[in-house]
Amino acid sequence: PEGGSVTVGLSAISAAEATVEHRPTADADVLIQLTITDTGIGVPDGQHERIFGKFSQIMGEDAMDKPSGTGLGLAISRHIVEHHGGTIWAEPNPDGVGTRFVALLPVVKADAAAEPEPKARSVDSVAIEPRHHAYNAPRGQNVVLVVDDNEHIRKAMKFELERRNYLVIEASGGAEAVALARHYHPDIITLDLMMPDLSGFDVIAILKQDRGVRDIPIVMVSVLDEVERGFALGAQGYVTKPIDLAALTEQVDSLIGANRRQLLILTDDDELWHSFEARFTEASVAVQHAATPDEVRRCCAEATFDAVVVDGRLPELREIVSFLNDEVADAETLIVVLSTKRGGELPGRVLSVGSVAYLDREREIDDLYTLVSRHVHGGER
Repeated sequence: PEGGSVTVGLSAISAAEATVEHRPTADADVLIQLTITDTGIGVPDGQHERIFGKFSQIMGEDAMDKPSGTGLGLAISRHIVEHHGGTIWAEPNPDGVGTRFVALLPVVKADAAAEPEPKARSVDSVAIEPRHHAYNAPRGQNVVLVVDDNEHIRKAMKFELERRNYLVIEASGGAEAVALARHYHPDIITLDLMMPDLSGFDVIAILKQDRGVRDIPIVMVSVLDEVERGFALGAQGYVTKPIDLAALTEQVDSLIGANRRQLLILTDDDELWHSFEARFTEASVAVQHAATPDEVRRCCAEATFDAVVVDGRLPELREIVSFLNDEVADAETLIVVLSTKRGGELPGRVLSVGSVAYLDREREIDDLYTLVSRHVHGGER
């Protein structure tokens, strides 16, 4: 209020001076005490602990007073303080009206202040809960893994994403998120950065180091002002809390479109081409078709392909093979050659780069679909 004040104090106290009720979790002989005292309207009796909850509603002393919300600031403050082994609480201003906030942080020696060992060791032990077993996306439906420890936020995001025909998988913590990402390989992940078991930053780091899931786009969802750290680790998007659901779905739509796998079919057999187009377009794979060297060059100039299927009966196969060897394939490109005799129909140089497989055109067509599907999707859901 007008004429009010805010006083900030900082001092060092001995651990013995801290009450049992407010003693930090970390052992230390000396504590740093930070106090912030205001002369505002104060907090009603019995609600000083409640204000540290996320989006808590505080009732006034008069039953007719309109409840006021606390947002996320105090919840974040407590999370940061407790992460460093400290404690924080609120109490009435001992000098009169208003509130005093007190934070105690342990003073530790430099060698004892090293970063704790990563919690990633516990990730592999997380079992997939029964509630997740039924997830099985139909062809053409993209899967979003929504990660947040707040159930209400997850449900709001799920409702909005399902309205746009996404299948949503939920995770309430970081370790569960890593396990579900590895098991289901979703098309995109929305990730809260502040979670109790494993931070969003740890989750990003773990996933981006895992070859099987590192290509999954991640949208950070948080109030924290550390998004540059997330982008540096490999995240691709960011939405602030409170969440603008329209902005969230716009980012999800955009990133899924940009992250679509690319498949190139080289054949003059319309039946073969259309069978691939029908099967993989429904599975959210961008499928392109070429039958001549010029068409191949045009397609490869416009996109980078995850997999290329080569019909061994193409009349200009020699020139196409030469182009693929020189310009297209790398170590992660799958090239599948359809032939009636393994490699025998390839004139001149055979394919010498990429991951090459030769399949019998007549007898192994189902194996071809399976091989390409597993490669472009990074594993079956």
